[in-house]
Amino acid sequence: MTAIFLATGQDPAQNVGSSNCITLMEETGEKGEDLYMTCTMPSIEVGTVGGGTVLPPQSASLKILGLNGPHLENPGENARELARVICGSVLGGELSLMSALSAGHLVKSHMKHNRSSNNLSGVGEENKSPLQQNPVDSLPTAISKNLTMGIDLEPFGSFSIGCKTV
Repeated sequence: MTAIFLATGQDPAQNVGSSNCITLMEETGEKGEDLYMTCTMPSIEVGTVGGGTVLPPQSASLKILGLNGPHLENPGENARELARVICGSVLGGELSLMSALSAGHLVKSHMKHNRSSNNLSGVGEENKSPLQQNPVDSLPTAISKNLTMGIDLEPFGSFSIGCKTV
């Protein structure tokens, strides 16, 4: 989110308050094999007029998104759409994190690169926690093959994006 804020001329100080997020996931589909995921960001503060948005690189980023300056017919619409873009990016990050947790990749990478038994000098197998002994045995290993992601931007409305995992 910080990268998008900087790239589009948003006030980086607003990143903290704007980052409040509620991510919900629920099973869906005929047999419960699908996942419906929503991300709500109730306090996101963005704009497309003034401030850092007038700087050439930031203005160019907004132009690429088609959101530079005010919306000519509906004031505030460009800011609402920018909020949707940011929320969609956050939702993608949340999905990636949950996928890594579910598949055990996050734990495996930490154990391999950071917290492996090789880095725990003087600790014997009998003193290790179950997670250190075998970090992924107890973690769920599957994530739904068919995902529907919903982005809820109250009071701006919501929309859904369909995707498939690889």
